[in-house]
Amino acid sequence: KVGAQVMLVKNIVQGVLVNGSVGRVVNFLKPIEAMRMGIQLALPDRRDCNSPDVPDIGEGANIKRILQLNSIYPVVLFQSGATQLCVPLSFEANSAEGTVEAVRHQVCMPLVLSLPW
Repeated sequence: KVGAQVMLVKNIVQGVLVNGSVGRVVNFLKPIEAMRMGIQLALPDRRDCNSPDVPDIGEGANIKRILQLNSIYPVVLFQSGATQLCVPLSFEANSAEGTVEAVRHQVCMPLVLSLPW
């Protein structure tokens, strides 16, 4: 819902959009519409992709796939001033041996009801 307060539960851009970053939903758009309006996709900084707290979006093919999604996703204005379209990202759960045990695809932000803006 536009106006809903949300919070990231994963690091996206180290030092800027991190686990716990709070924002408000200001719109809902398809990824291609957001890009045309100059709104950035909330995707991990490629420099941080070796960190276990940053989701792996893969190479440019995945970005192209995201831009072709026909669903609408929340545009969030974060307290840092960044406005980003929050699209689903893949998150892996790995065993102690490093094998993938589960993969989930989600927009990484729940509704936050009790934190003041």
